[in-house]
Parts: sequence; structure tokens; C-alpha cells
Amino acid sequence: MSDNRKRCFLEAMDALKDHYVGVLQRLVRTPSPVGEEGAAQEVMAQEMRAVGLEVDVFEIDRERLRGRPDFVDDGRSYRNRPNVVGVQRGNGGARSFLLNAHIDCAPVDGDGTWQHEPYSGEIADGKLHGRGAWDDKAGCMQMLWIVAALKHADIAPRGDVTLMSVIEDEMTGNGTLACVDRGYLADGAVILDGTWNERIIHAHMGQLMFRVVIDGDPAPAVACGRGTNPIHAAMRMVAAFDTLTKRRNDALTEPWGRNTRPVFINVGRVASGVWAGAIPQRCVLEAQYGFLPPTTVEQARRQILDLVYGALEDLEWYRLRPPKVEFFGYANDPFVGDPNNEVIVGLQRNGRELWEHNITLNPVTGCCDLRHLRANGAALPIPSCLYGPGRGMNAHVANECVYLDQVEQVAKTVGAFLLDWFGN
Repeated sequence: MSDNRKRCFLEAMDALKDHYVGVLQRLVRTPSPVGEEGAAQEVMAQEMRAVGLEVDVFEIDRERLRGRPDFVDDGRSYRNRPNVVGVQRGNGGARSFLLNAHIDCAPVDGDGTWQHEPYSGEIADGKLHGRGAWDDKAGCMQMLWIVAALKHADIAPRGDVTLMSVIEDEMTGNGTLACVDRGYLADGAVILDGTWNERIIHAHMGQLMFRVVIDGDPAPAVACGRGTNPIHAAMRMVAAFDTLTKRRNDALTEPWGRNTRPVFINVGRVASGVWAGAIPQRCVLEAQYGFLPPTTVEQARRQILDLVYGALEDLEWYRLRPPKVEFFGYANDPFVGDPNNEVIVGLQRNGRELWEHNITLNPVTGCCDLRHLRANGAALPIPSCLYGPGRGMNAHVANECVYLDQVEQVAKTVGAFLLDWFGN
């Protein structure tokens, strides 16, 4: 690829910067917590059409995906929650490429602790603030900005470019799975999510979400020993979870990327009772288990079952009425991709050329949709990685924000790499 083409592309990125920062603000101001992504996807479809892409807006077909081993059914309706795919056809003679980002985001919690309103999209101190700004609406915007800059610079990619704006990254991964099942794939891919400008993700831990329902024996609080409190049983389980993760982390002989104690069980929700004056009827806790290879989902489920039932096995009441364990949401095996695939090497080269820094590999404790990017059921994924949207803070919690200079650097790095990929 000529240096002149790359220079023209980068100048086009600069010319369109203010517009696409505005697009990111619009996306942040359009709430899209998991289950409510429709309005934000309308914005994505409008912006894809504005740059001349062929646009496909479609809802996930649960029955079609049900037979796939990587489908996770969390019971949510897919009505008015579409995926949006845009395709720019190449002019022939080059491999295709896929850019992926997710429009769904975590729900807002801790409203009173936000320094900026959760859906404000305000810009201050070089950061754009709001729920989803970093995770992952900046990635959605970057896809649009890159293809628009190619058009603005009058550069026609020789291969097809496909943009996927997907739902349910935060819960099941079914959005990307449904796109691949519909026939959208390519010869290489970047998922614009989850990293800073200097990091690439090629591997992630396994994840499993589960719910434990514990029934007690209700009684008045003043009943002097009558009744059986399910909250006390839940506390035993939490202690057992901590024991398991400590044991597994203590046994590690090397870190998982930057993480020396990566295995976790996070209890994210507990619900029980209606007031302090009575022993409650029931306690429900929901948690997420992050585990390392070679552990599989099935093995992880067995571990959780053993933990839950083992924590209460010496209590007669709970031997008679054992707790119920339900699995929902995330249920994916660990993933380890090729750290030297062509996409990673190409992004690292452009990072050095544009910014004079090294982009390092970083396995993560979370998970992503890389596992779905396989051609025709192949054992190995297409050359791909997770990269971008750049440095940010506070994903999933109060005061989420993204650094706009990092968003720009990542978008330019990926766009310059695409010119190399297509041979433009």
C-alpha cells in the first residue's frame, strides 16, 4: 500500500472526526441496556445507510440457533432487538474483512454517584462520559468512522468490508453467533471492544452465570430459635465460593496475562425477605464464575453444583430441602487464539508506524465473541483479535467514560491496517 493512500485516509479521518464524535454522543444518549437495544440499533442502521452500505436489520431466530452448541438461551424475547449488519462491497481481487462491535451495555447502577448524568454524552477533560461510552459504543462509532473515511478519501477497498453491530455481548454472545449463522463472515476480523490502544486480546477465560434459590423456614424474628434463615445458608455458599477461587488461584504456576489471581466467583445480586421483622421465605443469589483452561463449561457447572450442595450438607433442613441451581446468561468455554495470526501482526506493525509504540498481547478475565468467528465449523477461528476502542474507565459501574484521543488512535490504526490487508 502506498504511503500516499495512507496519508489521504488519515486526513479523511481528521476531516470527519467532529461528526463521528457527535455520533458517539448520540449513541450514548440513546440507552441500550441488555434487552433494550432497539433504539440505538436504529441509529446504527441510519449511519450505515448514510455512508452507502448495504444494510441488513434482523432479529435473532431463537429456534434456528437452538441446536447450536454455542447458543445460550437466557429466555429474553428478541422482539425489537435486532442485529444490524452493513456491507461495503469490494471492487474485486482481495480478501474480505469484518469489523464487529456491540451496542448493548450494562444497566445503570448507583445513579447518585455519577459525576455526569449516566446518558449525558458530555465531553470533559478529553473524555466522553456516559453508560456504554467505552463499552462498547465507541467501538460501534469507530466502525462507521473508518468506512466513511475510506469513502471520503476516495479509496475503494478491493475486498468486502462487513460491519456488525450486535446485541447481547454482555450476556450470551448470541448476537454475533446469529450474524455468523446468517452467513456474515470474512477472511479476517477485528472486534472493536475491550482494550486500550497498546493492547490486543487473543485469549479469554471461560464464563458461567448461575442462580441459587434457597428456601428457608419462615418465622417471626422474635421467635427465639424457630425457623431456618436462608440468608445464613447463602452466606455459607459465598464462603465456599471464596475457598474455591483461593485454592485455584494459589495453585497457578504462572499468571493469566497481567492477572496473578484471575479465577473468580462474583456474587452480583442477592434478594431476600421483605422486612427485618421476620425470617424470610427465600433467598436468591446470582453469580458469575470465571475459570481458566482446560476447564470446560460442563466441568464448571459440576464444580458449582458440588460447591452449593456441599456447603449445606451438614445442615439437616437443607438436606431435606436442597437449594435449586439454575444456569443462565454466559456459558462459554475459555478461548485461546493464535497470538501470531496475520491480523495481530498487522495491527502491531501499524501501531509502531503510526504511534511508535508496541501493541502487546493481553489475555483477559472476561470474555468476548471471538469464539464465534469460525468458518464452516472450523476448529480454529479466522485470523482475528479484540482491539479497541481505546483507553477508558469504569465499564459496568458509575462514571463510565472513554478517552477520545485513544478512540482516534485505535480507529486510525485499524483503518491503516485495512489498507494493508486489501492491498490498496
